[in-house]
Amino acid sequence: MIKTIIVCVDYYDILALTLPHNKNVLDSILVVSAPQDFKTLDVCEKNGIECYQTDAFYRKGAAFNKGLAIEEAFDVVGRDNWILILDADIIVPREFATCQDMLDPTFIHGSRRRVLSKFASDSPEISNHALWVDSCPAIAENGPYGYFQLFHGSDPVLQRRPWYPIDWGYAAGCDDEFMGLWSKKNIMWLPFYVLHLGDSCQNWCGRVTPFVGGKVPALAAKRLDVLNKFNSGKLHRKVKK
Repeated sequence: MIKTIIVCVDYYDILALTLPHNKNVLDSILVVSAPQDFKTLDVCEKNGIECYQTDAFYRKGAAFNKGLAIEEAFDVVGRDNWILILDADIIVPREFATCQDMLDPTFIHGSRRRVLSKFASDSPEISNHALWVDSCPAIAENGPYGYFQLFHGSDPVLQRRPWYPIDWGYAAGCDDEFMGLWSKKNIMWLPFYVLHLGDSCQNWCGRVTPFVGGKVPALAAKRLDVLNKFNSGKLHRKVKK
């Protein structure tokens, strides 16, 4: 049994493309969203997937505290068995099921990704695994980042709480810090690629990239300015206690 947690705030258009595929590959899925994101809730309801809504993303003035929302989700799904943290813009291939016999409960497992930067709702790569492996470029990964992190709740490195860092004011950093709980010798790459829809590292303070169809989010400029301030050190990256 693998319990999957997907964070999705203002990513409902992309979730509508990934969720119908992933729900047929993954055992159990919980989507984590914000209370005001009714469109994500609608996508979940149409696909028969539970949606947990929380204001954790914005508490204490955070731009987007993804780690705190994930930590709450652990309590919702339970902190036992296998848990997969998956981004809303990731498609997992069906061969994932054939790899589960190699999983080790003392390792964190990752999957390398191929990127489809430009896509439409009917892009053939979305439903054709062989096509995305052949035509989409791969990213050189330094470790299992938050787009795909698979681990077991019994792992000794998780004997303290919280598991996931809860003090990052935006989405960058918390996944890297979580990955650092494991030594390099306890990292395992699974033998398949996932597909990443769109460019990475742009929406760490909320959605700034255009929706499917081209419309730009209303707060894109403001969010991008906040992200630039985080990255330049003008804003403190951690939430004030």
